[in-house]
Amino acid sequence: MLPKNGRENASKTGAQSMDRKLKVAVFNTQPPHLYFGGVERRIVETAKRLADRVDTTVYSGTKKGFSETAVIDGVTVVPCFSTDRLYPLDNWVFNRSLSKMVDTIEADVYEAHTVSGYGFLKALKKRKIGKPFIQTVHGVLA
Repeated sequence: MLPKNGRENASKTGAQSMDRKLKVAVFNTQPPHLYFGGVERRIVETAKRLADRVDTTVYSGTKKGFSETAVIDGVTVVPCFSTDRLYPLDNWVFNRSLSKMVDTIEADVYEAHTVSGYGFLKALKKRKIGKPFIQTVHGVLA
């Protein structure tokens, strides 16, 4: 957990500077400002509540015509090419787009929801980029 002032011992976090916010990149196929399910709500609400200590950028698919970077409640949302076609084609296209962006998406921590981001994780491993990657699974029936 980060202290209230947003600083942490660099050796504990792997951060390069103690004077900057933690950078988190979040991946979700559906743009959180155009879809209002539980996953999207969690992404936006968490980012808003941590904004004073964490710089969150959300990378989402181009569903529902999302084509330009937007700032929603202080959270940057970046479009990554996908499709409005049937699942799992939309996730496959989105993951392919993300994996091509592995050298340009810089963060201290990466977080992916459901099957969004598996292509990015594979690209991170291929390049031996050893940064934390959180995979949150949603919607699995018991």
